[in-house]
Amino acid sequence: MELCATICNRSLNIQEQCAVKASLVEIKLNEKFKSTRFWGKIFGVQNDYLIIEATTVSHQIVRKYFFSIDGGLRFAQLPIVEPWMKAKCMQIASLFTGVASYVYPDTVQENEANDASDQAPEQAEEQDQAQAADDDRDEPPNSKLELSELDRLAWTVNKISDECHIVPTSSVLLTSSKIMQANKNFVGLSRNDAAKLCNYFHFRTPRSPYAVSQYRKSAAMNDTSFLDSITDDLPNGCWALKAKQCGRKIDIYNLLWSGFQFKYNVGETQFVQAYFGDGIRRNDLVFMI
Repeated sequence: MELCATICNRSLNIQEQCAVKASLVEIKLNEKFKSTRFWGKIFGVQNDYLIIEATTVSHQIVRKYFFSIDGGLRFAQLPIVEPWMKAKCMQIASLFTGVASYVYPDTVQENEANDASDQAPEQAEEQDQAQAADDDRDEPPNSKLELSELDRLAWTVNKISDECHIVPTSSVLLTSSKIMQANKNFVGLSRNDAAKLCNYFHFRTPRSPYAVSQYRKSAAMNDTSFLDSITDDLPNGCWALKAKQCGRKIDIYNLLWSGFQFKYNVGETQFVQAYFGDGIRRNDLVFMI
């Protein structure tokens, strides 16, 4: 459904739709995931990145992401996100280059070098002596971790999914054996319920205190209130809901990630969401609301 959808006035062309559709089936069979979907498109200066998401849901939600820079003809798996990537990625506010092998300069080391040049000669001499003492030790030097564009792309895709991927209330349930699965009894939201942000939840492992307590409690019957509500997200007002056609069509936008859109038709069990944007988080939104 995401292949043909128009997200934030953008969509895939016919060639991209055909290529991605074939890759969705191939990745699902090769990786043995329960489902695959077109995740979105991140625009770059030289090339754009098409992203496919493969998901398996059981006791937890397991995702893998695949990218393509040739219009969807070939996909490769994105690297695993490591903790050290966050600090480096949060400091970058430039567009993606579209070259997966590009290595970003280390802004932290550059700032330290600039600070060192501004210090007094006495302080610089003391630091040189301390550095010389460290060099005399037998311990090997720390390796420098370089951030490639592929690392940044993996972090960005995972971050957007964590903050934006949502589902309507009661569409996912938790069984008594703590297995998450689609609710076969979900018949869609009414017009009044669909127009309220409180009826949409993050599709991720619960982390808010209330959701975690619901997840951990032992109950004999199936539970549908164990996910994190998007109304608890910060800053307040980072989600926007727009109703069209007398409330029959619902569009939800995440203002932190301009380019994400969730589309839902009242009374239906299916919904569409994807991201078409530059992959830059609007961290200054708190000053604009």
